Amino acid sequence: VHCFTCGASVPFPVFISNCFGVFDNGEYGEEWLLNNCSVAYIASSWDRLTPITNETEETKKEIEYIKEEELDKYRYYHPYMYKRKLTDEIINKFDIGYDKERNLMTMPVWDENNNCVMVTGRSVGSKYFHLDADKEKPVYLYNYIKNENIDKDVYVCESQINALTLWTWGYHAIAMLGTGTTNQYKTLKESKVKNFILCFDGDSAGDKAITRFKKNINNKFIEVVKIPRNMDVNDLTKEEFDSLSRYNI
Repeated sequence: VHCFTCGASVPFPVFISNCFGVFDNGEYGEEWLLNNCSVAYIASSWDRLTPITNETEETKKEIEYIKEEELDKYRYYHPYMYKRKLTDEIINKFDIGYDKERNLMTMPVWDENNNCVMVTGRSVGSKYFHLDADKEKPVYLYNYIKNENIDKDVYVCESQINALTLWTWGYHAIAMLGTGTTNQYKTLKESKVKNFILCFDGDSAGDKAITRFKKNINNKFIEVVKIPRNMDVNDLTKEEFDSLSRYNI
């Protein structure tokens, strides 16, 4: 990795480590790559790549789901929840909580079978966001879409906050926790939902997310809400959101 602004040049695993606030020789970054990519390669020569992996049938671990006892530790209200336009109904429905030790608003994430696989967090005092990098990301709140047999007009966001905002406005929404993974797209493509309405952020990442979604979900009707540049759903009022233009892709 080379930065043409400051001139820094580091091996990719070191760069990955630094992205997560770990300043080592790349051990964390290499471990992260092995856990999140199907195959990683180390260049052993100019003309040969050697595949490496740390996962075999014998070493695969069973998923450890989050127990109620842990979730119960976070079941507190915090003023930040209302600052982000959440209501008591939404807070209770989706088990939004507060981690006193780390000063985070907590948002549990479930798989489509209602198993809690991780507890993500958003700092109530900064822009820090906590996400378990070593766990597979389900589609946030898709389990509710599936359980409630919602088969049309499902709004898709990047972040959980945006999806929760849409629920407060009466819209059914899910979040990709980013721009989407292969498994997330597989889930949505195989779902009974007939049409999706994309509400990705109004920036370059959001533009790429729209293109990526269309490429991966080619068996559904897809509509796009034109979010203003440098804004997201949570920056808007319901009236402003409802007045935005839309187009089909």
